[in-house]
Amino acid sequence: MSLHRSAEYVAGLRSDVVHRDGLTVLTVAGAVDLSTGDEFRTHLANAIDDTTPTVVVDLSGVDFFGLVGLEVLLDVHAQISATHGLRLVTGVRSVDRVLDVVGAAGSMERFVSVDAALADLGTQSGPPASPSDDHVSV
Repeated sequence: MSLHRSAEYVAGLRSDVVHRDGLTVLTVAGAVDLSTGDEFRTHLANAIDDTTPTVVVDLSGVDFFGLVGLEVLLDVHAQISATHGLRLVTGVRSVDRVLDVVGAAGSMERFVSVDAALADLGTQSGPPASPSDDHVSV
């Protein structure tokens, strides 16, 4: 098992990246707003590389998720969808509410936990062919 971990802290935003066995898990905590949006974009861009076809973004520790966070997710998803799978761990009202209200909920896979997001990946190199019961209902 190959494991590489890095952490970054910016006022109001914390991220932790773990690369293991061909997967990347980016855990984000704090507030994603106008003052931290650029950092969120940088953290997400740094988590994506050619050796990890699936990126799981764990937003369960986010206590505020503004529209700038949604813009970052949609931009990055559009840029990488042909080559990478992007899975979101949400389950917190601050994130789910933004995704639901603007109608973006159906455009990205959402899960209730990192374990659920990783469970059905196996050896797949992108998003699964069909949703599992561990998806967040929309």
